[in-house]
Amino acid sequence: MAKTRKPGAVRKRRRKVVGMRARRVGHPMRKTSKPQAKPEPARFDVRALDHVKKCGPGTSVQVLFRVDERSAGDSRTHLVFYDRHGWYCEHGRDCPAVPHAQREARKFGFTGAAHAASHHGSTHNGRMRA
Repeated sequence: MAKTRKPGAVRKRRRKVVGMRARRVGHPMRKTSKPQAKPEPARFDVRALDHVKKCGPGTSVQVLFRVDERSAGDSRTHLVFYDRHGWYCEHGRDCPAVPHAQREARKFGFTGAAHAASHHGSTHNGRMRA
């Protein structure tokens, strides 16, 4: 004897809900975001160092700073230099300590104007730059 098909005997398959419909309030697939605490901004303590004492008498470094970066439970030390190549840190030019050292240098009255003027003068071999 064959099975009879009664209405309601077979359940219809529900389609998987995707996209914006899945994110309706109360829907089990809704993703909820938990409020995250904002990380504490890093503190930068800048100290000027004697560039001749640290780098030697024949150095091209004109200004040298030690920058201590402190954030939540983490500390990092940077050495920021200014020489004929410009401002840079031991970690690279894009290091976040470089702007803090530049700001401190401006407080001392260092502008780097002597460095900018030297690019138009003679080179070390006595010839003019192109």
